[in-house]
Amino acid sequence: MTVTAPRSTVVPMRALVIAALAGVVVAALALLVGPAPHRLTDASGGDDALAAQVLDVVGDETGGYRGLSVARITGSGVVTTLVGDDGGGPVFEIGSAGKVFTGMVLADLIADGRVRADDTLRTAFPDVKFADPAVGDVTLAELASHRSGLPRLGGGPSELLNGAWTNVTGGDPYGQSVDDLLDEAANTSVGDGRGEVRYSNFGMALLGQALAARTGTPYPQLVTDRILRPLGMSDTTIDADPTGEWAEGATASGRSASAWTGAGYAPAGIGVRSTAADMAKLVAATMNGTAPGADATTPRWDQNDKSRVGYAWFTTAEGLTWHNGATGGFRSYVGYDEAAGEGVVVLGNTNRDVEWIGIRLLGGDAEPSDTALVPWQWAVTIFLVLYLAATLPFLAVGRPGEARWYQAPPDRLRIVQSGLATVAVALLAHRLGDWLTIPPPFWALGVGLAAAGALLLALRWRDLPVRSGGTVWLRRVTFVASVAVSLIVVVAMLALW
Repeated sequence: MTVTAPRSTVVPMRALVIAALAGVVVAALALLVGPAPHRLTDASGGDDALAAQVLDVVGDETGGYRGLSVARITGSGVVTTLVGDDGGGPVFEIGSAGKVFTGMVLADLIADGRVRADDTLRTAFPDVKFADPAVGDVTLAELASHRSGLPRLGGGPSELLNGAWTNVTGGDPYGQSVDDLLDEAANTSVGDGRGEVRYSNFGMALLGQALAARTGTPYPQLVTDRILRPLGMSDTTIDADPTGEWAEGATASGRSASAWTGAGYAPAGIGVRSTAADMAKLVAATMNGTAPGADATTPRWDQNDKSRVGYAWFTTAEGLTWHNGATGGFRSYVGYDEAAGEGVVVLGNTNRDVEWIGIRLLGGDAEPSDTALVPWQWAVTIFLVLYLAATLPFLAVGRPGEARWYQAPPDRLRIVQSGLATVAVALLAHRLGDWLTIPPPFWALGVGLAAAGALLLALRWRDLPVRSGGTVWLRRVTFVASVAVSLIVVVAMLALW
């Protein structure tokens, strides 16, 4: 095949000026739709003194927070406040902080003689055939204290990959039914760490469903009957559809996040929602020993030299009894200092950690959480923006047939291929970028440079060959594969927009 020579291989200065101006305009417009990380404002409602204390604790670390719903519990009573924006409702997802309900139900059932701490999963689920008999031998106490040796999540590597992906995208990594959970239990195995404290959502979920099976009561109803109703926690729900005045979660970088649901993992905190005022009722009653299952807080096993664990609740060497929680769009912390007679609840409606805020409100020492929620996310963001900013401009000023190590020769196939890839990368960077660490205008700058390059290529289109060099079949295969991948990414990112 003979490749027709282009009529011109030089980019006119006029075209460069036009492209530069167009790039500036597009970059300015891109700022309007660019990433918009959340930032906590000083707007507040509720107790003014508590709001002022929260703002003082947060200080300059406002990036990544939208709203903080806080309760303080003392011997004088409970006060609550909201700092920032409640995100559409007072009810927040509390994530793993809901595990304390499971631990307290266990303690309450033990006190009533309904179950024993050394009852096993095989006793609770006699019809399940465990591929690893050691799973059936795991006790309720081991599950409640994360000493079962079971993996953090059931389902194997695919679930870990799904969890990593949804952690970045703000999606829902759960959704398993109770039957799904038991199928995972039947096909998993106990690891070498049995007897050591190794945090397991899977184990806590199995504990709650085992208690439900032993009592013949679905887990949500079991918690309602045993914990929520006796404490008057009417705003707390488990595994209910996200309707009503429930807050919408978000990532710290400004994207909306899906609600986490799934009956199977409800005992691990999936689909558990509450308010700061409701959780304060739990903390207050637990502090004074009147809560059903309050014995769950008693430290029984060493996690390390700085922490011990009871039934779900952790206790630090400094005497703070606590649990935290995290979902795709929310964070939570409940804790109290028994000696000081003070407790706090901190709920946040983004995925930036609030534990350090709760510890400081209790008078403890804690460093602010890192805004880089995924350690490598900032590096990926920089790579994506550089690709976005450089690919089309470099292609636009190239000469057909003259390939360099940093620059491919322009032709029509490559323009279409690179153009679609650039659109995909722009959407990926917008959706997945670490825009707390990296200033969002960099995304707009990258879009502007890409637009300038695209305009230059459009102006040169008629003068460029269909294909400039390369093996014919290889170029075709590469073109089709690249376009297909780009279109899939574009559709997926637009669906998440």
